[in-house]
Amino acid sequence: TATLQAGTHHTRYWLRDTPNATTPIRTTGEVGLEIRPVFERIAGDREWRHTISPVLRYDYVAAPDQASLPNFDSAFGQLTMSNFLSSNRFSGHDRIERVHRISLMFETGLQARMNETQARDVATLRIGAAYDFIRQTVDAALKPAPTRPFTNLLGELLLDPLPGLSLRADGQYDPSGNFWPVIHAALKWHTRRGHR
Repeated sequence: TATLQAGTHHTRYWLRDTPNATTPIRTTGEVGLEIRPVFERIAGDREWRHTISPVLRYDYVAAPDQASLPNFDSAFGQLTMSNFLSSNRFSGHDRIERVHRISLMFETGLQARMNETQARDVATLRIGAAYDFIRQTVDAALKPAPTRPFTNLLGELLLDPLPGLSLRADGQYDPSGNFWPVIHAALKWHTRRGHR
């Protein structure tokens, strides 16, 4: 599938506590294109399904400098797999990231039915990295300008070998420093009676 999005954000502030001040205005132009083909193979007994999905995303956001605009609730989030394919990593509505970025992610998954009525995800693996062409910040107080165009290499592994048992692991690898700045892992277990 291919998804194309285009639009604009326009923000105008009226500040009651600053008499005789000009009205702050912010207008952006945004374009996003995501291409996500899915290749699948289903076993002969139809109990197993394997998928491979490369994802290519292009984002362009022409956001102006926003350091002088008021900030009520925005902060810049660290790069994670949940916001990796997002055009804006700022939380809140007061900041919009300026990007000219290409993101590439590889995803593969394994599903099993195993005599159940509905298929269950047994394993999912995601690996991705992004390249930012401009490396500029709209507010240095919240987000410093990146020093290199490539992001860290992100990875995520989700395993659900049995109903109620799950393993989650994710991390980032910094190729310039040859180390892992972020690694998380969690093992969870629960029963139908509510034991955890």
